[in-house]
Amino acid sequence: MERLKHQLRQVVWDQLNLEASKQHVLVRSVLTGASWVFECISSQKREWQSARKQALPIPTISFGNVTWGGTGKTPCLHHVARFLHARGFNLMLVSRGYGDDEWKMFEAEFPGSLLAIGKHRYANAMACLTAENKAQTIALVDDGLQQWRLKKDLEIVMVDAYNPFGNGHLIPKGRLREYPNQALPSADVIVLHHARHLTPAKRMQLVSTVQSMAKSGAIVAQTHVRLTDLPLARDVTSVLHNRKHNLVNPATSYWPVEDDVAVIGVCGIGCPESFQDMLQHSFPRQCVHMHVFPDHHAFTGADMTAIAESVARLRQAHANVMVVTTEKDFFRSPDLLQAHIKDLRVALCNMEFLDGEAALAARLDQLVRD
Repeated sequence: MERLKHQLRQVVWDQLNLEASKQHVLVRSVLTGASWVFECISSQKREWQSARKQALPIPTISFGNVTWGGTGKTPCLHHVARFLHARGFNLMLVSRGYGDDEWKMFEAEFPGSLLAIGKHRYANAMACLTAENKAQTIALVDDGLQQWRLKKDLEIVMVDAYNPFGNGHLIPKGRLREYPNQALPSADVIVLHHARHLTPAKRMQLVSTVQSMAKSGAIVAQTHVRLTDLPLARDVTSVLHNRKHNLVNPATSYWPVEDDVAVIGVCGIGCPESFQDMLQHSFPRQCVHMHVFPDHHAFTGADMTAIAESVARLRQAHANVMVVTTEKDFFRSPDLLQAHIKDLRVALCNMEFLDGEAALAARLDQLVRD
């Protein structure tokens, strides 16, 4: 069943990456009908759940998005988690657990934190809480925007600067999970991620667009990701554990960049362009080669063979070949990747702010004081 879901997702993804005129007419018709059904069901669900709110007995921060695909929820959640952890708060991750990667990343960096993993967010979170552990604990809800029944004390919504609102259509005809003019008014903080990808003029235009849909007083921040560590796979857990203790001045690991190096980027994430851009920003652009898989891809032996063939081919032309994967991809398949890729390196990143960091910090401080 999971394999079928991934195959269907890839079919839809391939069609979305085509211009409308190049999409198969039958597929386009089916997607249009399916989007209408999705809108009807989603609208009814939103109305029903919004009228029946359930509140956790601890401060609750939600991280969500309006589009399908990588928008930076995970780096934003980890940024906030480090901020709160440095102030002595305990953390509880509330997550569906899809793909088995985000929660493993969280557990590796914040061992001992509470994990409420599964479909029923409220029930799972309540089951984790006791009279003893709920003091000084803050709930971080992954992918929480569409959890309309769960009451949130702070709603953070991510917008991907690469493709803010897709083609304007709902899933599966488009990338939208909700229409922006319906979703953004609930946001306390709107984060324009990958903002460095845009020119200053385009960036300001996007800020103006989201501000026109946001409620009064909402923070609009701008961020991007920066490669901060590139450890060997076997060292990832220890590096993550040390990193959370260095929030203000995170240590940047040295990684060797030999002459005549080829870098192979391996990823199955929602926004592979961001990973490729980051590698090309960190290494000579012409040296970067990519193996891109669907989001939340479960790696196979055949995938490992294809990567090994690329390594062998590049070694004929380059003295050194480095294989780099994302943190998400590594935690999804650590044993398989390490067994087949010698000296695999894992790209560890921090979310950095171009604008809005102080405003977000002030809002977080206000939340925990209240």
